[in-house]
Amino acid sequence: MNYSKNKIIFIILDHYKTERLGIQILSSIALEEEYERDLLIINSMSIEEGLKKVRDFHPQIVAYSGMTYEQFDLQQFNMLLKKSNLKFISIFGGQHYTFNPEEIIKDNNIDVICRGEGEEAFRKFIQAVRDVKEYDHIEKLWVRRGNEIIKNPLGTLNTNLDSIPFPDRDLLLVCDLETDRYQGKSMSVMIGRGCPQRCSYCFNHKYNELFRGSKIFRYRSVNSAIKETKQIVKKYGLDFIIFVDDCFSYLPNEFIKEFCQKYKDEIGIPFFVQFRAETVREDIVVMLKDAGLHLASISVECGNEDVSHNILQRGIITNDHLSRACELFHKHKIKTWSLNLLALPVENPLEIDLETIKFNIKIKPTWALFSILIPIPNTSIWDYSIQHGYLDKDSILDPNKPPSTFTGTRLKYKDPDLVKKVNNLHKFASIVVKFPFLLPLVKILIRFPENRIYQYISFIWYGYWKTIGSFQTKFSFRLVINGIKSINKYLSKH
Repeated sequence: MNYSKNKIIFIILDHYKTERLGIQILSSIALEEEYERDLLIINSMSIEEGLKKVRDFHPQIVAYSGMTYEQFDLQQFNMLLKKSNLKFISIFGGQHYTFNPEEIIKDNNIDVICRGEGEEAFRKFIQAVRDVKEYDHIEKLWVRRGNEIIKNPLGTLNTNLDSIPFPDRDLLLVCDLETDRYQGKSMSVMIGRGCPQRCSYCFNHKYNELFRGSKIFRYRSVNSAIKETKQIVKKYGLDFIIFVDDCFSYLPNEFIKEFCQKYKDEIGIPFFVQFRAETVREDIVVMLKDAGLHLASISVECGNEDVSHNILQRGIITNDHLSRACELFHKHKIKTWSLNLLALPVENPLEIDLETIKFNIKIKPTWALFSILIPIPNTSIWDYSIQHGYLDKDSILDPNKPPSTFTGTRLKYKDPDLVKKVNNLHKFASIVVKFPFLLPLVKILIRFPENRIYQYISFIWYGYWKTIGSFQTKFSFRLVINGIKSINKYLSKH
């Protein structure tokens, strides 16, 4: 079966009810280069149905985007597709392949890997394929040429974010905006790129090392951000905007002032932003509140400052910074999320987790989100966990048992009973922050074996705060049914 010219299909494992802005931008580029495009979400159908969809589309290019721990399913699907009689060029990109380009050496079914921000490289690649020209010289690409792998240099980061087309929202609508109302009737907008911090559990530190010499933090013009936001609000009838990056922690005052005025005058619907606590100032909060700031998230991660500084490498953030930031948001009646990590590579994980919970009780966020730490390869926390005996990399990289931030830790502790208690505590942590009087009861409940009842309680609480609790989503039975389906689907794989 031969491919059809100028056709590309994007493939992801799942959208997790979150926009995938990276492939949505690449889809816009494909449309600009006169490609017909489609999208396949592997977890949305059976493998047989997915393979049939791709074969029926007859793509010239199959483009995969993957995070670490998604690579097994993506490459398995690609292998099955290659074994069919469909002829196509496979290209893999995303966080996992940026740091693990050697996947192309290990997997003969991968034709191309794109590393880093791929907009410019992807455009040149699909232009070359369309025009029947060579593409093995393009920066950021590792290309299979016979038995040889061409490893092109990474080049530099794009400093002109206004040159990047707006995401193709029609490619991926993560839910029915009229009925599901997940996170309200909202969409995501990214204003900046790059993070100068060195947090051990995040890939940004190693990413910055790859692009040493490039400007790390970059941001769009106010006019560009406002134009994109206005377009999607008008087209999709949105009632909420989610600014998904930490840029408001680093943007100059002049930008924020201009942005707030134009947002208030031209858009005027509530929005969400993320902050680093030490950058929160009252004058900024007042401007954003006046423009429509409804919800702000703050990364706490760990309530123990020694662990936060020395193991998580959180920089200069202190508990005082976090307390003052939350006080400011409370003062101006802005809802808050706190983001936290549990099950850390420490000798006393249960004690540290309880300390984090108690600190959250003190600062009183609207919702405290707790995630189980899943070390990512090529991060500092991954190296630390292996060196100190907390992690067996072969077990966490088992393709048949992907790790999850929602279910249980993969770390090893000297006392095996700690794994059970830490995992169980995670299921009740957020509830206890809201209702502190339950803490003595929870300390008893975590002694029992891990079970699905605890897991469902945790997911239901999570689902409430990701919809009704934070975004004033209207209750509906469809919302509940879709939520239960999502829980069962997730647990079937984890």
